[in-house]
Amino acid sequence: AAQTEASLAALIERHLSFIVRRRKRGAAGPGFLHSLAYTLQVGRAALPVRLAVVASDLDSLIEKLEATLNGELPEGCHRGGARERSRTFDLLREEPSAARAFLRELIERGRLERVAELWAHGVYVDWSRLNREYRPSVVHAPTYPFARERHFIDVEPEVVATSIERASRIES
Repeated sequence: AAQTEASLAALIERHLSFIVRRRKRGAAGPGFLHSLAYTLQVGRAALPVRLAVVASDLDSLIEKLEATLNGELPEGCHRGGARERSRTFDLLREEPSAARAFLRELIERGRLERVAELWAHGVYVDWSRLNREYRPSVVHAPTYPFARERHFIDVEPEVVATSIERASRIES
């Protein structure tokens, strides 16, 4: 999840690079995909621009992330936004207890595609329900690509000089 589409694309690139490097080093064993998913579900903020990917193995995940970067939306990928307006998603957001019951049912029935789609469109998901048998470990994962913008306040030189003069009088 990200604040903007550009940030989401940068984040996808970071994750893709991270996963490929881990696999090349032999550091992406059998539990890695599950632990990475868990880390991203519970250790990251659910920001407005979202991508949910349902993948059964690393090869599938890599393919889907690459396709997404190329502007495609392959099967198992769901893009959306927490601020999207859809009557169905609005109903689920407005009725949290009904949404929780519905999500619990989807999870129990193994309908991860639906859970991913709902989350991508802004519905809150209690991810701990997916990992009831055991808790996967948290892994190091790429962080959010903050925009590299600088912000300055324009102040007239005489205002700065007056402020410095006043401050020096106070200190004396």
